[in-house]
Amino acid sequence: MLKLDLYRAADIELISNEPLSVIQLSLLANEIRDNMVSYRPEFANLIKLHRNAGCRVNELFEPERWNSKSTSMLQVQPQKHNAMRLLQYVDIGYTDSRDFEATHMDMSRLPKRQYERMFSIIVRDMNLWRLYKDGFARPSTHFFRHVKIKELYNQGQQKEFIASWIGEKKVENLDYYLNSTYFV
Repeated sequence: MLKLDLYRAADIELISNEPLSVIQLSLLANEIRDNMVSYRPEFANLIKLHRNAGCRVNELFEPERWNSKSTSMLQVQPQKHNAMRLLQYVDIGYTDSRDFEATHMDMSRLPKRQYERMFSIIVRDMNLWRLYKDGFARPSTHFFRHVKIKELYNQGQQKEFIASWIGEKKVENLDYYLNSTYFV
């Protein structure tokens, strides 16, 4: 079993040329999630959805995009030129549509800028960065989307399923996510 401390962002310098494994990325994503919840508990529902659904941060703050299709199914309207997607509540950490209601209310109640700022503060405080030729970079909120896609693929999901799950119209668009190293 992996020891979590080995992959704590504060304990590793991400300066080697070796890409991080999906397990390392997942551990880092969970640590970021947990630190965000500790820092701003009022955002806990949105953080949970963002980490579990791999949605874009803009989608997270547009509640009109998220509609119950049934007590077990959620419909997410497309953003950018993507496709509409259907997600089962249980797949994103909710039991049913009633369990999702508080999260849906938080989407319009809480400010996007504070969420993005909180994410930035957390990754800075965790000393999470990656050295590139042109300098260094910290992960953006898009990190959760990349990690979720890599996790689904690592679990053996077919590219067609993943593309549908995240709302990509073209399966080949997944290659950008699957081939990216470190974080965006």
